[in-house]
Amino acid sequence: MKLTAPLYALKRRAKLLSRRDGVPLHAALDRVASEQGYGGWSLLAAKAASRAPATMLLSRLAPGDCLLLGARPGQGKNAIGAGTGRRNHEEGRWRCILHS
Repeated sequence: MKLTAPLYALKRRAKLLSRRDGVPLHAALDRVASEQGYGGWSLLAAKAASRAPATMLLSRLAPGDCLLLGARPGQGKNAIGAGTGRRNHEEGRWRCILHS
């Protein structure tokens, strides 16, 4: 099931719900998860983590797009870049991927 927003945005929405409605954070997280079609937050988080970042990146690129991947040292640029390149090769597609 595809999420309507990134995980961090869903968590932020749950925090706002918790504050606004005066419910515990775990209850608000479960409410957001049920809106997304999951039984609970832990299941939603596990499913979101199981998707490879390379797959998520490549699914958003159209032919001719260029991906510039940048972050601070130690954040996983090389791992994501290598995974994206491997996935790119497996799919037989040509995309430009730059990382520093």
